[in-house]
Amino acid sequence: MRGPVLGTGPRGFYTHSPRTSLAASPNTAGLTEKKYFPVLVRANLFMHYAFDTWMTREHPRVQFERYCDDVVVHCETQQQAVRVRDAIAGRLAECGGLQLHPDKTRIVY
Repeated sequence: MRGPVLGTGPRGFYTHSPRTSLAASPNTAGLTEKKYFPVLVRANLFMHYAFDTWMTREHPRVQFERYCDDVVVHCETQQQAVRVRDAIAGRLAECGGLQLHPDKTRIVY
């Protein structure tokens, strides 16, 4: 059985408007995915450099999974989970004033 798991999600991440679409063919019905594609690409690139590479560099022995702006971090002890959570909160604050969502961030065992 694994140790504590820290689930996170930065607040207010998708706040900018999409620019021109990268999609080649027009979509004429419903919500167009091409409208949000550039935003998602930029968001994923941002999180890759701001979080993934930082996490790999600063906490190389801690496993994590990220899907968009949601992260699950696998820690060995509760103390480690608290330290990593605080470090992630600090890193997000450095990256444009992002913060952990208080309702979505928790340590579970």
